[in-house]
Amino acid sequence: MVLFSLALAIYSTASLLVKMSMETYFLTPQESLYYVSLMVLLCFYGSVITNKQDLLNIAPESYFPLFMRCLCGFLSEILLYMAFAQTNYSKAICIFFTNTLMIPFFGKCILKENIIKWDIIAILCGFAGMILIV
Repeated sequence: MVLFSLALAIYSTASLLVKMSMETYFLTPQESLYYVSLMVLLCFYGSVITNKQDLLNIAPESYFPLFMRCLCGFLSEILLYMAFAQTNYSKAICIFFTNTLMIPFFGKCILKENIIKWDIIAILCGFAGMILIV
């Protein structure tokens, strides 16, 4: 739980810095994504070198799911930066973090899963937390 809270704080701070740099230096969302991706790539490369990991040992059946995760992550980030350009910081972050609260409803529509009372309570608590951010 501590690591999750730390990661959330760091991600929120980084998002705030991106929003500030977009306003101060008149960067477009695409330019911001380029610079952030470059920094993340360098950190990732440093982690791989430090831990002596083999990146080319990926099972063939994992290619498509891994590609889809990368694509969805990229689209998520670029849409967040475009939201920064179109609205204020608190609304953009609120919309970005409420996407996980919609998963049970997609599961109900697509997978025909049941939504139980505790799911509704958890979703309402999540929305209450998002209101506190705004």
